[in-house]
Amino acid sequence: MALQPGEGEGRPAVPLETSRLGSADITRPVAGALALMVVGLVWLTLPRLDPALRRNVTYAALGLAGLAGSLGCLVGARRLAGAERLAWACIGGVVGLNAGGTLVAGVQRSTATDGTDASAIMNLSSAVGLPLALTASASLMSVYLRGGRLRIALDALLVAAGAFYIAWLAGLGQLASGAQVHTAGDQVQLLLGPVADIAYLLIVVSLALHAARRERRALTLLALGIAYATGGDMGAAYVQLGTTDIVPLPFDALWLAAYVLVGAAGLAATPASRTARPHARAAERNGLLPSFVVAAAAAAAAIALAVGHTIDEPLLWDTTFMVLLLAARQAISLHENFILTADLERRSDELRSSELQYRGLLENNSDVIAVIDAVGIVSYMSESVRGMLDREPSEFRGLALADLVHAEDKATVEARLGGFAGRHSQQAPLEFRLQHSDGDWHDIEAVPNNLLDDTSVNGIVLSARDVSDRREYEDQLRHQALHDPLTGLANRALLRERLEHSLTRCARNGESVAVLFIDLDDFKVINDNHGHGVGDVLLRSVATRIRGVLRAMDTAARLGGDEFAILLEGGVDDHTAALVAQRVLDAIDKPVGVGDVEIQVAASIGVSIGNAADTADNLLRMADVAMYRVKAAGKRDFSIFHASMDLLAIARLQFEVDIEEAMREDQLVVHYQPLIDLGSGSILGTEALVRWQHPSRGLLPPSEFIELAEETGQIIDIGRCVLLTSCRQTERWRAELDLPELTVAVNISSRHFRGADLLADVTRTLEETRLPAECLVLEVTESALLDDLHESRRQMMAIKKLGVRFALDDFGTGYSSLGYLRELPVDILKIDRSFVTDLGKGERPSEFIRAITTLARSLELHTVAEGIEQARQLRLLRTLGVDSAQGFFFARPCDADAVEAVLRRRSLSVGPSGAEVRVTTGARKTRVEESAEAVPAERES
Repeated sequence: MALQPGEGEGRPAVPLETSRLGSADITRPVAGALALMVVGLVWLTLPRLDPALRRNVTYAALGLAGLAGSLGCLVGARRLAGAERLAWACIGGVVGLNAGGTLVAGVQRSTATDGTDASAIMNLSSAVGLPLALTASASLMSVYLRGGRLRIALDALLVAAGAFYIAWLAGLGQLASGAQVHTAGDQVQLLLGPVADIAYLLIVVSLALHAARRERRALTLLALGIAYATGGDMGAAYVQLGTTDIVPLPFDALWLAAYVLVGAAGLAATPASRTARPHARAAERNGLLPSFVVAAAAAAAAIALAVGHTIDEPLLWDTTFMVLLLAARQAISLHENFILTADLERRSDELRSSELQYRGLLENNSDVIAVIDAVGIVSYMSESVRGMLDREPSEFRGLALADLVHAEDKATVEARLGGFAGRHSQQAPLEFRLQHSDGDWHDIEAVPNNLLDDTSVNGIVLSARDVSDRREYEDQLRHQALHDPLTGLANRALLRERLEHSLTRCARNGESVAVLFIDLDDFKVINDNHGHGVGDVLLRSVATRIRGVLRAMDTAARLGGDEFAILLEGGVDDHTAALVAQRVLDAIDKPVGVGDVEIQVAASIGVSIGNAADTADNLLRMADVAMYRVKAAGKRDFSIFHASMDLLAIARLQFEVDIEEAMREDQLVVHYQPLIDLGSGSILGTEALVRWQHPSRGLLPPSEFIELAEETGQIIDIGRCVLLTSCRQTERWRAELDLPELTVAVNISSRHFRGADLLADVTRTLEETRLPAECLVLEVTESALLDDLHESRRQMMAIKKLGVRFALDDFGTGYSSLGYLRELPVDILKIDRSFVTDLGKGERPSEFIRAITTLARSLELHTVAEGIEQARQLRLLRTLGVDSAQGFFFARPCDADAVEAVLRRRSLSVGPSGAEVRVTTGARKTRVEESAEAVPAERES
């Protein structure tokens, strides 16, 4: 279905397939009408034909043709809306009335035996059809005319009156005056029929001239139909005014064609376009037509008077009528001219006001408007140039723009301005620099508009603005996007961009480039012990040292964290790269003073050499592989990549794949180590520790894979697995062994803690396993908490709302932990095993642990000592006030079945001698009681 013009303006959509005739050429219906007319003429002029048969067949053919034309108009009206539907429906009604009158008159004429006059039926149908014809004319004019309906109506009446005048002088008057065989009604009907037809014809022709091309088809067919009807009526009037017989005439063949064309016009009717404008020449011809007709009438009157013809009463009335019409038309023209003059004056005032307003806006606009002629000479410069460059417009006028811009921009400006000669417009901004009155060059962006063909301008208009501040801001943003904010070195994106450009140059000159990948050794330990502020100072110092040993053509970059890279250009071989790498190592390998503290730092460097055959990604990867080779060999050195190192990289990648497979195949298992209350001897819970049951290497401890998992991010999936497994196991022990207060502690990696999914993971695990939240303890290191104190507190508070507790793991090894304990919602402090190991070897370990327990009590925190391996350590920890402990002295981490067996038989062996410790179960807990001989004295050391 296609949408027709006028839809969306209250008119229904008209499918194209329902208006086939409207979109086709008019030649077919016209040819059909002519053929039918020829057939009718032959029929009406056949000699020796029975008059009654001729009359009956003619009346039937006219009636049927008229009914078909009426039906075509009514069908076409159904597809339209509003005034258009009404107009074509009325046209169909007029045609139908005429056809019906003809049929009835024919039947009455053929059956009457008493001399009944059938013309009364014809007169009645014409009288009834007159209002419909007037309604159709008014409706069509309301659709197609805008503001000229009265003028068109007057023009139509003028043409009709003139045509009547000419026809009357040509003989119609003589026939009418001598016709004594007709009634007055018959004469009026015969005389007014052609006049009305001419008026209708002019109206439709005028509308066709005002309609759009697509809409003109229906109106053209309608005009042709009315023209045939006019010929038929005029012929009938001339013949029938002299006789009383109403018999078929040759002119009736014209009515057959008229009915066909009017019906085809109705089928071709389409909704009128609301935006279509008549062609100027068509409108001009439409306005001149009444003048020609009136002039022709005047000429006919002059000829008639010259030959002795008298002007009778009908002509006097017609002349009076034409004079009145001309007067009315002239009055309308004067009124329209008055309106046009007033509108012209109003528009002139508006134009002058707009010109003044435009000039004011132009002169006060912050943008500078300049006009350049065809050869590049400045012909106009707006006053805004004072505010932009603090210079007078007169300084620019008469000079070539190319001579005013910066010398480096002259060629560009000349090329762009010269390109306007053969082009209509160039809208791309033109950038150049103009000098301020203080001598500085300002960046200018000008949008040109080619108006050389516009006679009012005759130049190229430039709308220019000062973009110096924007350029500066863009340069700052570009620098920030391509440089590390902490050190000021290039970032990874800029390094990669320069490396790609360097490899492109290598393709031209055949040289090589080198990439040095630098990673600081043990930087995490420095961050943990001294804090991130000290770490940032250290990174800035390292960046300065690296920059100090490079040439100006080389690029130093910080890739992130404690990783740096160097791009060496200008034909680099292994020897040159090795010298630079050693200089960097020597520069870094010096203590960095931070306040009163000196920190020793070292680095590992991987080097890759490449040429045009390599890619940026490949060179960075090879340097990374070489750097890891140095790390594996002991750090604090450099290594140049060679092909055999790829085997190590492949092995590392394979290890990552194996970890993925381990999680899919449930090769990660959880072992549990009991947590003992030192006051009561009861088992408080367990700590969950992950192990890897490797299919070929056996059971692997965390040290074999946790660090790699941290680097790849797989540690988060491992953490989720351990959390779910340990919570499900603990809930089963609580239910089956009647240990409702049994807890489990799960280590959370720093990456998982800083992520956005920890809260959701913990919530989902507790819901799935139904473990009470107070039975779950999450252990986090202080380095993970202190990366972002505010975010850590927010994360912990959100999880603690569930009822989960937090333990601070490896407490005492950090730099500023004590100062942050009041800020973080920690429940448990786990004393690092390094302090427990040194117990009994002097006073410092004991005093340090005593300080921790005192601090913990003041903050209402629970303390846990890790790494208990001797009975002496156990006794000292009890003396120092530590709440609970875990370690090999009680039990090594073992699988869930072994721990369950201990809990079921209520006993376990502890200490170096393997002596048995009895486990007794109270109403709500399990207790461990140490026997006197559990740890022999000779084995305490």
